Amino acid sequence: MLFIGRFHPMLVHLPIGILFILAILELSAMRPTWRAPVATVRRLMVPVLAICAVITATCGWLLATGGTYNPALLFWHRWLGVSVAGLCVLMWALCQLKQFTVYYVTLGISMVMIIITGHYGGSMTYGSNYLTEYAPPAIKSLLGDTAPQAAKPLPKIAHLSTALVYPQIIQAIFTDNCVSCHGPDRQKAGLRLDSYAWLMRGSHHKAIVLPGDAQRSILLQRILLPLGHSHRMPPRSHPQLTAGEIAILKWWVNAGASPTQRLDALRPPRNILTDVQTLFAAATNRSPLPMRKIAALIKHLSKRTGVRISAAGKTGGMLRCSARHVKAFSDAELQMLTPLRLNIIDMNLDSTAITNRSLALINQMVNLESLHLRHTAITSKGLNLLSNLTHLKYLSVPGPQISQTAIHALKKRNYIEHLVVTGDGGLNDLPAY
Repeated sequence: MLFIGRFHPMLVHLPIGILFILAILELSAMRPTWRAPVATVRRLMVPVLAICAVITATCGWLLATGGTYNPALLFWHRWLGVSVAGLCVLMWALCQLKQFTVYYVTLGISMVMIIITGHYGGSMTYGSNYLTEYAPPAIKSLLGDTAPQAAKPLPKIAHLSTALVYPQIIQAIFTDNCVSCHGPDRQKAGLRLDSYAWLMRGSHHKAIVLPGDAQRSILLQRILLPLGHSHRMPPRSHPQLTAGEIAILKWWVNAGASPTQRLDALRPPRNILTDVQTLFAAATNRSPLPMRKIAALIKHLSKRTGVRISAAGKTGGMLRCSARHVKAFSDAELQMLTPLRLNIIDMNLDSTAITNRSLALINQMVNLESLHLRHTAITSKGLNLLSNLTHLKYLSVPGPQISQTAIHALKKRNYIEHLVVTGDGGLNDLPAY
């Protein structure tokens, strides 16, 4: 049944298109010269419309047996779709009986109903506020959209040590990566991940989380499957969880999967604490130091590290730093620039000896607008450490070892969807990302 039902999304556009074309033709038949040609076309189109509508509604009914949709939305979409199919059959009968006045009324009702049906279908697939998500407030109010705005992914936490692990960290990961398919509007495999109660209820009432045993928990098993595996979650076509997110989920399950414990009470190991801080810690200070306080330090660091440091403007204390082609410039030299981290807006590290260890410091350069990393040892795993660079506008990366998934995750974590990313320092390979 599901095999046949999955033809519904493909077939549904056929009766919609025929119905709209038929309505346009009937309007054009108001001109006397068009009436005879439209009558000829009508005799062909109305039977085809009725047959297509019935087949499409049948496929939709079978698709719904998968049980992965919001019940309320499914109810209205299903019965409105069946009603549209019934009206199309009625139009066919009315044409045969030459009851054209009733036929025109039925056609008008069908047009209105198919628009409403389509709206419910879209809401089932993309969420109940998909149509109005970006509408102006006045239009939202008019359409009765009272749904709250979706929270930004992985919201920053001011007091991380006292954060509640499940609601503030684990649920944030689920909301960012899983709830679109396993939430209130869709429940693929009968699974919801928008609350702790639903998580522990599992898939079709089968537990997916075994507190204290991440290895045997289906949730982690699916996440850790190879990327091309049919049961991999999220699927290959969706953005993937970062290594840090997976490590946090695994640690939380092994720690007992508590819904109420604080982070400091669970005493996470150092690597997990680093991942949590990277993904969730709020930057406490973004104000650069005044130039009068760092002028002498700039000269000292420039001489000691070989990095070229220049002012990014006549005032403000913002700096541009370039260690490009300085082969001896490594993680240790970059660490020396820590006192200037809030002043740097442009950092060029092309062809230097830095490694992923430097990304934690770069993540503290919260005013950074441009970052150059080509011809370095930086990898996708390293980019996962960057989470505070909300002002970043340009990034060049060592192309071969950086995946598109890592780039997408970087943009998502830092809320910088329009970041320009290149692999060779130029603009030629923009389509690659």
